[in-house]
Amino acid sequence: MKAFLINPIEQKIYEVDYSGDYKQIQMHIGADLFTVVYIGNTDDIYVDDEGLLKESNHMFKYKGIDSPLCGKGLVLGVDDEGNSTAPTISLQELRKNVTFMGRHNIDHTSHGFTVRAWTDA
Repeated sequence: MKAFLINPIEQKIYEVDYSGDYKQIQMHIGADLFTVVYIGNTDDIYVDDEGLLKESNHMFKYKGIDSPLCGKGLVLGVDDEGNSTAPTISLQELRKNVTFMGRHNIDHTSHGFTVRAWTDA
């Protein structure tokens, strides 16, 4: 089935194939653990659950979601029984709702996370 991959490293969003196997979500986003962010209608973005635990990461914002999302994101829909489906959002609409933020350092020294603009040291 169709899915959309948000790639903040390349700053591109494109269609990919998804077989329905959760291991393919892990492969597409490059993460062992993932979390799901609801974006409306029946669509979700799957992102790295440990994205903020890294020293740095490429990030993107989705319109209406306050926190930046870390790493790649895979957009899928879901049916009434919880099974993955093709997204209902169009690729064009998804592109309008995503803002790429580039690479950022993630400071773990205080309580919570502090995100700063990426600098090559």
